[in-house]
Amino acid sequence: MIAALKRIFAAPQTTPPQERLRLAGALLLIEVGIADFNLGIAERTLLQAQLAARFSLAGDELNSLVEHALEQHDLHVSLHEQVALINEHYDAKAKRQLVSDMWGIAFADGELHHYEEAVIRRLADLLYVPHRDFIQTKHEVSGQK
Repeated sequence: MIAALKRIFAAPQTTPPQERLRLAGALLLIEVGIADFNLGIAERTLLQAQLAARFSLAGDELNSLVEHALEQHDLHVSLHEQVALINEHYDAKAKRQLVSDMWGIAFADGELHHYEEAVIRRLADLLYVPHRDFIQTKHEVSGQK
């Protein structure tokens, strides 16, 4: 337990900024994916595709990021650090795209669970994404206009 806590608090100082930003994005997407208590194959496949496109990753580097993010997700109590990091480094367009990616994860299994929508709403608010963009990206991803 103490070793796990040390890893959590040591990570920001020992991990390069770009890797921390990648991990932050992955953690937010995973938070949406497991909101319905099941990160299924469709959600995980889309998550990997989104991370590969966003960060230009492939192969072992991509798999390592996803596995590390899943491990870290189990250790984190709060996403405050990740949200703050993204707010510091992402512009409005990148945040909107991240919310769009969240909707993609939520719809990946063919159904939108109300917990997934609640998580996306909360994260969009914390990322200062305007409500109209929150709704607009939902409609774009779901195929509604």
